[in-house]
Amino acid sequence: MRKKSIEKMGSRIIGLVLTAALLAGCSGGGASEETSASSEQAAGAETTDGSAQSTAEGETGGAASASGDAYTLPIGDGETDNLTVACLEGWYTAVSINDNLEIWQEIENRTGVKINWEASADYDTVMQPRIAAGSDLPDIFVVPPSMTNTGVYNLAQEGLIQPLDDLISQYAPDIQRVLDEDPELKNLLTAPDGHIYTIADTPKYVNDMVVANALFIRQDWLDTLGLEQPETIEDWYEVLTAFKNEDPNGNGIQDEIPLSGIDLASGLFSYLLSSYDLPAGVGPWWYDENGEVFCVYTTEEYKNFVTEMNRWYAEGLIDMELTRDEANFQALCATNTVGAFSHLSERETQYNNLLATSGYPEAVHSLIHHPAGTKEVQVVKRDPTWNHYAIPASSDKAELAVKWMNFVWGSDEGVTLTEWGIEGKTWEEVDGKKQYTDFVLNNPDGLDPYNALRSLGASNTILVRTPTEVYEALNGQGNAIPYAESTNMIEPFPNMMSTPEEQDILDMYSTDFDTYCSESILGFITGTTDMGEWQSFVDTLNSIGLEELRTVKQAQYNRSRGRKP
Repeated sequence: MRKKSIEKMGSRIIGLVLTAALLAGCSGGGASEETSASSEQAAGAETTDGSAQSTAEGETGGAASASGDAYTLPIGDGETDNLTVACLEGWYTAVSINDNLEIWQEIENRTGVKINWEASADYDTVMQPRIAAGSDLPDIFVVPPSMTNTGVYNLAQEGLIQPLDDLISQYAPDIQRVLDEDPELKNLLTAPDGHIYTIADTPKYVNDMVVANALFIRQDWLDTLGLEQPETIEDWYEVLTAFKNEDPNGNGIQDEIPLSGIDLASGLFSYLLSSYDLPAGVGPWWYDENGEVFCVYTTEEYKNFVTEMNRWYAEGLIDMELTRDEANFQALCATNTVGAFSHLSERETQYNNLLATSGYPEAVHSLIHHPAGTKEVQVVKRDPTWNHYAIPASSDKAELAVKWMNFVWGSDEGVTLTEWGIEGKTWEEVDGKKQYTDFVLNNPDGLDPYNALRSLGASNTILVRTPTEVYEALNGQGNAIPYAESTNMIEPFPNMMSTPEEQDILDMYSTDFDTYCSESILGFITGTTDMGEWQSFVDTLNSIGLEELRTVKQAQYNRSRGRKP
């Protein structure tokens, strides 16, 4: 073990929402928060469409602001011009996007457009019936299921959302510039019919610096017990067993929870799959060296992994509460009882500050690399895009809406506001470079840098296009970036929009298939289903659409790589 490492409508839409939620949970690489989210690429790296990727934000964020007769600021009159925007609630729960936070007030001032917010923490549940009804839709809305493109082409085929191609070329010069300079992103936003129907949250430019399924371990507990950092799955078993039995927090009570985390029931501990020669964070589908797609759950490696997780759960090494949300998990961590967990690598500072402010200043959650098997460890990146924003086909404000999206998502001025915040308050320029102020980096109210920005409405998932320099400025003091640089990260399974024929197959099989997978695997891990039933599980998968779904995934993989069917 290593001593120290760096640290056609209604029912169809309902089916899409359920399917995407289950897929996101099973993949383990989505957006815990930002992923729980979960995504956010380097020059020359292979992308999901098989091309050589352009050099991150330097190729898409440095052009001039929008200009021309069709687009000039302000775009509204500041009084009567308004838009209703439906989106996910912000990640800092102490405030609400609906309160028109300071960042968005400034955007209103600069654009002359008043925004009526409809932000919801339970967005898909709230929005789905409105879309199914096809009336009274917001001027801009996130297409459910959120955090994915799954529902986009379906709504386009139903005639509920309008193509944006002509609107972008005529009224959104900054969006056009970004798409022209990043062919991969344009490809990801282009539907099978060749049209662009949405603009998406785009964390792809920082994905090389973010490990979505990062592992954290209590380094101070390892030191107390004289243990080294675990490198293999066997090492992890020994360490977690010691955490459970040897009172590393020193309170004389056997209250330690060796392994915990957020929504373990959905993630299914996929961050440990590297020890079984599968990519850490992989979902139901992957591909071999020949580009042949297969179902991860039917492999012998996955069966062995589940067998080990069953052992851990039976011996009390895994938290019995499998559905904790972020707030619940943070409260648990504050009790000084959690030994290890998985989260975004950038959360290192936040969780160590949480322990310090809870009375445990010597406690340390250290980043640790994923356990090794017999092959090189691979860790799946977050998806390159998240929420997709559409304009209803019935809208009489499409021109105003796309101009507003051009400012917020496309222009440097808009990105500066949504990512850096307010000049003089959250950032300042020093020697020609932006840097965050103490309001962000040493917040007077004790907020971590992200929540300091989010308290004002910045750094959220609302039409984001995060530049690399923002992530570097927010995480330059900790170990998140070096950890990512030393992690062998790979692109996620291609996130391609489905053709109508493919969507019909997905609608027919996906919900039942994914529900059965999730419930069965969880049953094997917790012991409610005996491991002797594994072959029956595989046989059932084959009888409820595995090959039909695999064929769709193969076709989408082939398209992403420019391969013929």
